[in-house]
Formats: sequence, C-alpha cells, structure tokens
Amino acid sequence: MLMRSSGGNYPAITKDELSRVLIPCVSLEAQQRLVAEMDAARAQRKAQLAEADALLAGINGFLLDALGLTPQQEDTRRVFAAKVGDVKPGSLGPAQYVPELQNYLTRLRNNPAGVKPLSMYVEVNPSIDLSNLSDDALVGFIPMEAVADGATGEYKVERRPLKQVRKGYTPFRNGDVLWAKMLSCMQNGKSCVVDELPNGVGFGSTEFHVLRVRSTGISKEFVKEYISQATLRRVAAYAATGSVQQRVPAEFLKNLPFPEIPESRQNEIVASINRRRQQARRLRAAAEAGWQAAKQRFEAALLGDSPP
Repeated sequence: MLMRSSGGNYPAITKDELSRVLIPCVSLEAQQRLVAEMDAARAQRKAQLAEADALLAGINGFLLDALGLTPQQEDTRRVFAAKVGDVKPGSLGPAQYVPELQNYLTRLRNNPAGVKPLSMYVEVNPSIDLSNLSDDALVGFIPMEAVADGATGEYKVERRPLKQVRKGYTPFRNGDVLWAKMLSCMQNGKSCVVDELPNGVGFGSTEFHVLRVRSTGISKEFVKEYISQATLRRVAAYAATGSVQQRVPAEFLKNLPFPEIPESRQNEIVASINRRRQQARRLRAAAEAGWQAAKQRFEAALLGDSPP
C-alpha cells in the first residue's frame, strides 16, 4: 500500500488508489476460517506477552519476600510530620522524611538477618588507576542510552581510545555496578554489572553512580538487584535533590541498609531472578514468532501459495 501513496509533506492513500486495490476472492467459509485462525494467534500472542509481563512484574515481590519483607503499599501523602530528634544535620532535604520512604527504610533495617550500611560492603564512585594504559589504548564506553530499562542488566559497549573519554566521563572497571543517578533514568531501572571491558576499563555517562564491591562474601549481581528493585526505585525519588534536573545523591546509596545474608543465598536469589527474566524473554520471542508465522500463513492462503 505504501507504494500507492502520493503527496509531498504528507503522503496518503487516495480514494482512487484505494478503489483499485485488488482483493482475493475466497469463499465465505474460507474467510471465516482465516479470521478464526488469526484471532486464535492473536489471543495466544496476548497470553504469552501477559505471562512474560507477569514474570517480570513479580520480580520485585519475589525479592522482597526473599528478604523477609512484605510488599509495601504506595503512600502518596505529601503532608506529614517528623520528630525534631530524627532530623539529621546536613540531611538530604525534607522529602527524605516522607512516610513511604521512612517506612521502607525502617523495614529494611528490621531485617532479621541484620543489616549494615551499603558503604560497609561497596565503594561508591571510587577512582581507578589508569597509569598502565596509553592514550591510544582501547577502553569500553557505555552511554546512558546503551543500558536497558527495566533493571534487566542488559547493556552495549562501544570501544574507544582512552584519549577520547579520559575527561568528561565516569570511569569504571570490570565487575563494577552502574546505577543511574538521574531521577528519570533511575526510575526506569537503568542499571547493570559491567564485564569484559577492553583492557578491563570503561567510561560512561556522568549520570551513573559506580558501586564496587570491596568485601568478600558479597555478590555484585545481588548488589545490582538489591538497589534496582522496583520499590526502592520508587521511594528513592524522595531522596533526589536538585531543582531542574533531579538526581539521587551518593549518600542515599551509602546509607542504604544492606542485609547480612550469606553469599550463597545472594546467589540463589540472583539465579531465581535470572530464570524469571530468561523465561520472559523466551515467551516474548515465542509470541512474536507465532504471530509472524500466523500472518505468513494468512498471506499465503490469500495469495494462492496454500489452499484457502
């Protein structure tokens, strides 16, 4: 149909062109059968996509349950009171005392396994040593748009000479966790664990916080999942600072209560989350493949490549 469109700035199908379109002549019975087959394929695709969405949406609840927490109801109150004794000098701002954020942090602190500030286990925005690399050495480059939404952990790496990215970008190395500090990107779940960087080094957007595990017994993949959970991303917005472009400060991550659970349990949680994501990807791929196959069968029947 696009071949029949005409016009300059706004190409369109004219009435005359539409009247000349040839329509295959098939029996009413064949038409009904083809429509029924397409309806069935459409329903199957919808069901598979819904199942995939449910698997992904359930990750947050699964993680909270694994940590011994129940899902938290969203609290949209903007008028609240805070005790003077609870207000800390140099705090991030009044928004950090909203009930939803405070309730969430309290629940994290009450984890039966015990908690410590995340900064006890990871360095936030650490420096890296580049003295062994020449200006022409290739390093990884990851702009914000190269990290997938939805906290899937997927990302793409470009290769660039060090001299092109040494200044004006955020440095990191293999094994580091990237977490978007810009509010909109953070809420979209832009986070990942970087690996297989050229020369083990990478640079990226200045809108990334970099977390580097400094303690044995801590899974970097679990750190990424923990700070990327949907509930945390929602309440972290209250800690954001700035007027025009808001960002979540490093202090929020440094002070975040982190559970003292064994690394083996951390790895089990990560493995379960990854299985959910892999199954969701398979369902989406199957949904698209099934739908494309149904359309091909429909077209083949109409064009005479198969009996209608």
